[in-house]
Amino acid sequence: MVTLRDASVFTADERSGWLRLRTLIGLRWMALAGQALAAIGCLTLGIAIPLAPFLLILGCGALFNLIARMTAPSSRRLTQREAVALLLFDLIQFGALLHFTGGLANPFALMLLGPVTIGAAALSLG
Repeated sequence: MVTLRDASVFTADERSGWLRLRTLIGLRWMALAGQALAAIGCLTLGIAIPLAPFLLILGCGALFNLIARMTAPSSRRLTQREAVALLLFDLIQFGALLHFTGGLANPFALMLLGPVTIGAAALSLG
């Protein structure tokens, strides 16, 4: 008899190792570029945002990317824990940016779905 567990196409072992470090670094660079453009747009339109914390958070993201790029080969496949740590950093960064730029009323709050979606697709339930 075939159980639901046996019928699963993607077991935990097959799902681990889907994410490459290069993929997450590239996605984070795109997010940082979009966040910087949003800040420039806010300043151009005269919308007041706390610039110092905003730049500090963007700088932390860029520094994190540079350190990750220098310390590990970009083609390296991430373990479950490493992927969780990187996606958790992204969630914390987006949350901090939202805190300083209007909270959930900010239309960019949907950016929180990116790391969540990647985590749901590539990580095991455990």
